[in-house]
Amino acid sequence: MEFLGWVLSQSRSSLVYAAIATVFLVALLPYVLRAVLRQWRIARAFTNVNFDRREHHFVFGHSLKMLGDMGKALDWMSSLANELGWKTTRIHLGPMTNVLMTLHPDAAKAVLKSDPKVDYVYHPLMPWLGDGLLISYGKKWNRNRRLLTPAFHYDILKPYTAVYKESVDTMLDLWSQIPEGQSFDVFPYISLLTLDVMLRCTCSFESNCQVTKTHSPYIKAVYQLSDLVVKRVMFFPAYYDWVYALTPNGWRYKKACRVVHQFSVEVI
Repeated sequence: MEFLGWVLSQSRSSLVYAAIATVFLVALLPYVLRAVLRQWRIARAFTNVNFDRREHHFVFGHSLKMLGDMGKALDWMSSLANELGWKTTRIHLGPMTNVLMTLHPDAAKAVLKSDPKVDYVYHPLMPWLGDGLLISYGKKWNRNRRLLTPAFHYDILKPYTAVYKESVDTMLDLWSQIPEGQSFDVFPYISLLTLDVMLRCTCSFESNCQVTKTHSPYIKAVYQLSDLVVKRVMFFPAYYDWVYALTPNGWRYKKACRVVHQFSVEVI
């Protein structure tokens, strides 16, 4: 009798778990169907666009090519233009997700004249940057752009030229410490210069970020977020927030966002 009671209790538990799983799947089904339908429509629109079948996986698409060393991924994309002479190509990030890649100035010009913001690319930036001028599009973007334009009038920016000069002098001092004839990557220096100018002009905050560099928790968090966003875009399952939140990169992203947002609150 005790054994029979144990079996019945286990059966009840299994039924409860099965019922919870069924409810979860039924609730999730509309979102899955909507996502599949959206990607199917995009795939149909891209039917006549070239794509590289040599590096294509039937499940992961080109995702495997895009993961890892981004330098090699960029070399591969350049080869599509140089070797095959394509102006555009489509990259498959998974079985359904298609991304249009422009490989020629003429093609890029046509895209940039339209509203080129793609939710797939900008969605991962939302928890970090919010729905501001960079990410918003359509009527909201036009409205915010009109409101912001007067702030960048030449007469308003002119008093800040002294700040620009001081920040540039700091960067040049750092460059003067590099041995003559030695090549170096200017991107990190320009990035920190831009951040330094923005903080000093918009928030009157002396961050000294060009000198401290990555010793600052904020700078570390910004670089980490940039890297995590690229990795997320290139790995199609991570597009879904609930999936990404369960991954180690999702935990790191959330932690880095807290550091950046706390810094913003303290500065403002």
